[in-house]
Amino acid sequence: MKIENFCALVFFVFLHVISLAQHVHDTIRLDSVAVCKQFEYFNNGAKREVFDKTALHPYATGTLQTLLQQNTACIIKSYGNGASSNISLRGAGSSQTQIVWEGFPLNSITMGETDISLVPLNCFNSVVIDHSGFSTNYGSGTFGGVVELLTIPEKQKHFHSSIHYTQGNFGTRKYAGMLSVGSQRFQSKTSAILQHAQNNFPYYDYIRKSQTTRTNSEYRGLSINQSLFAQWNSHIHTRAGLWYTSRNLNLPAIMGVTPYFTENQKDTSFKSFVLTQIMYNKTNITIKTAYISDAQWYEKKSTSNQIILSSSSIESTRWLNSIKTRRYISNQLTGDMEFQYNSNWANVTNYKNKKQEQTITGIAAIQYKTKQFQSNILVRKEYNTQYEIPILYTIGVQYYIVPNKIIVRANGGKKYRTPTFNDLYWEQWGNPDLLPESGHTWEIGSQQTWIHTKKTWLTTDISYFEGYIENKIMWTPQGAVWHPMNIAQATIQGSEIRVNTGTIRGNITLTNTAGLDINTSHISKTYNTNETLESIGHQLYYVPKYSFYVQPTIQYKSWYLRIHTMYNSKRYYAIQTSMKHYIVLNANIEHKVTIKKITSIFGISAQNITNTVYESVRSYPLPGRYMECNLQFLIN
Repeated sequence: MKIENFCALVFFVFLHVISLAQHVHDTIRLDSVAVCKQFEYFNNGAKREVFDKTALHPYATGTLQTLLQQNTACIIKSYGNGASSNISLRGAGSSQTQIVWEGFPLNSITMGETDISLVPLNCFNSVVIDHSGFSTNYGSGTFGGVVELLTIPEKQKHFHSSIHYTQGNFGTRKYAGMLSVGSQRFQSKTSAILQHAQNNFPYYDYIRKSQTTRTNSEYRGLSINQSLFAQWNSHIHTRAGLWYTSRNLNLPAIMGVTPYFTENQKDTSFKSFVLTQIMYNKTNITIKTAYISDAQWYEKKSTSNQIILSSSSIESTRWLNSIKTRRYISNQLTGDMEFQYNSNWANVTNYKNKKQEQTITGIAAIQYKTKQFQSNILVRKEYNTQYEIPILYTIGVQYYIVPNKIIVRANGGKKYRTPTFNDLYWEQWGNPDLLPESGHTWEIGSQQTWIHTKKTWLTTDISYFEGYIENKIMWTPQGAVWHPMNIAQATIQGSEIRVNTGTIRGNITLTNTAGLDINTSHISKTYNTNETLESIGHQLYYVPKYSFYVQPTIQYKSWYLRIHTMYNSKRYYAIQTSMKHYIVLNANIEHKVTIKKITSIFGISAQNITNTVYESVRSYPLPGRYMECNLQFLIN
């Protein structure tokens, strides 16, 4: 990673030289029409939840994991504070939920998922959950959906900076900072977050049936993000970004085990992209490229003499490229054509040699849009050096039954997921004969705005989704060795309900958001296994049938109180065994003081107030009641 570190240093110096030079250009003004449009695919008919910068503000020292846990009913599997966490939308699994940064997929080519505990929020001003996740837009692994991470340029001259500090139980310390400066022509945003925690907390070991303390849990993390925007003239603009993350994490023992060894994991990631958009008359051309390098090192040592018992490394590199043309054919019709070329490499201790794959992709799409009716048809054909990928398609429609009041939407299409490199190439465990997963999904939904005034609002959203995954890949035992196999067909099925309401009465603002997910995703067919009768109709592992959250907030002048309650029903981790249901209650109170251009915010949060004993991954305890204090300074 030495090359990446050097590149990061050069890049940051270059960007800050530009930002300092901006004062010369501050008097230049461009027509507001010329300021960039965000690179966005057609998504009519999709269900999308958007968290803007106001919603993200309370999580300045938090991660994507914290945001999703406290504001959605998403399924999150966490190995503990600071440890690996992943997300599953609609019960499809973490490898079927794609994390996307500025249009580029982040899921690991070796492990198939993204660790959302390594995604800080202070560097983004928009997070979008696309529950529909059109495969024609995002490619492999979107049966569950997509989470988009965006930094959208401001359209005016500005100066924003902030400093955040958090201190909590278990030796937790978090430091974050952000600086955003710019004019209409040039903008630069730099953010960083540093975290450290001993993370040794007491818990009840239900295997040993005794109270104990978690040990060897310390972690340290660093994340730095830089984004840049330049409007060269009324037709051309460029955006660029750089993101570096590192973490040093001790791996504690699971419940019921007294280890004779200690384990440690180090993760690093270096990501960068450049995007240029050319706008002329009725045609937009977008050219973008990204370089992504991920690495993970694992080491196990004897506790008695510190001898290394085993070690391994997983390193991967991706080069992603795209050129897209959008043509505004008429006031109602818009067409897209896109060409992509991606190249992936992996160097893993447990592979026999380095592995590589390339993909070439063509995408065509057309959108018809009026004030009351919108629709789109998208087609994608991908050529992969390993597999024959079928033609993918998506059809989406949405219609305002009552303008600005009731909208109905529907979409359907074909999806797929290629096996991970670990599935294919892990020595003595992998299976090079695996087939890609494929299938269809469809959904229908409606959003209703019952009340919408300056002082009172009430909106609801309800949706039903269904789909199936053929050739589902599952790791199964063959004797003493586990192998990935295409052994089942899974049905993804469920309903989602959301409610958002609020009222303003004088100095008091009351709001409430709530969500209920009913998920009946299950195994619908098995191929050549001995578990046919037991597996068919069985709920997918780690997928609760019922998930619920409610988050009321009260704001009185400069005081702000938020309460969050989360419920998950039992989750199976084997055919006949499950983890029990749980309810977790959290609360946060803040007080804000503004003097001229400086705003100070002091907050206290209490997590798991009821001291609930629970876990999201079998045998990995989560902490009981704990507190955090937050101090923020904002300068505008």
